[in-house]
Amino acid sequence: MPCAFPAAPSLPSLFDHLPKDALIVDLEPERQLAEVRELENETTGLTEAEAVDHELPSGFRPPMVPVDRLLAGGWERVRITAGESEEGIDLGWRQPEPIVRRPAALNQLLAERQSVVLATEQSERLEALLAEAGRRGQPVELDLDLDALLPPGLLHGDADLPVGADNPGLGIAVLSDHELFGRVRRPATRRGGAGKSLPTVSLEFQPGELVVHVDHGVSRFQGMVLKELDGAEREYLELEYAEGDRLFVPVEFLDRVQKYLGGSDGEPPLNRLGTGAWEKARSRAKRSVEDIAVSGLTLAKLTVAANLLGDLVKS
Repeated sequence: MPCAFPAAPSLPSLFDHLPKDALIVDLEPERQLAEVRELENETTGLTEAEAVDHELPSGFRPPMVPVDRLLAGGWERVRITAGESEEGIDLGWRQPEPIVRRPAALNQLLAERQSVVLATEQSERLEALLAEAGRRGQPVELDLDLDALLPPGLLHGDADLPVGADNPGLGIAVLSDHELFGRVRRPATRRGGAGKSLPTVSLEFQPGELVVHVDHGVSRFQGMVLKELDGAEREYLELEYAEGDRLFVPVEFLDRVQKYLGGSDGEPPLNRLGTGAWEKARSRAKRSVEDIAVSGLTLAKLTVAANLLGDLVKS
């Protein structure tokens, strides 16, 4: 029986809690709005597809704040956009020089900067690097939050950053895996059209290879493309799904796409967008892992019980 949903109440946003005299510092406003609009369109499309397949009730409205309410009208705003401009303000941030296979460079950096943060999740490689540099003490552990206070000296943050940052004026350097160990990645083939240049980005897969999107499943990577949305030109990964469906993933969300590493000889079929099949497959896989874990725990308990019984028999 069809169900009609009443009009959803207006959802609050952060702006509803700001005083009228607040000053908003907006970082990359065009890019952020473009990302939010794309997310809104994608969510609406998937919701409609789920309703057609009876995975969601007809007329279901996603609980989202409309993009138009995020324009922050009525407040004083300062817009900050990164780029090259003669009228721009140089904040002093640069990409640090790599220290790959140059452990002495870490000591030199420590002599020139007040705080040096090693942002990596590779503890064993980090220990080897510190040993090569002759660093006896362990770096101070640090939570890389936005409001983190950086004490002087050598620090470690358990994080995987795409690239580091260095500001000599502030005496701060953040080294990621890229600067510490280097990353061997093959450059991706781009399709930007005549006269269009695409930003440099490295991928672990090539056009024509299978990839897995964490939310949408198995697809075939077609390459990098440039698209313009709300006056902002952005770079996307083009993914091909079953029946010719296409998904364009902003390069900022590259971490949600990984190369397919299958255990079988043949290629798996491509997933279809908006069917819910991928989510169901993930749920089945999760239940299988949980069942295996429970079975392993039960076997371990039986083994312990058998050993205890054997000891009692011997005694």
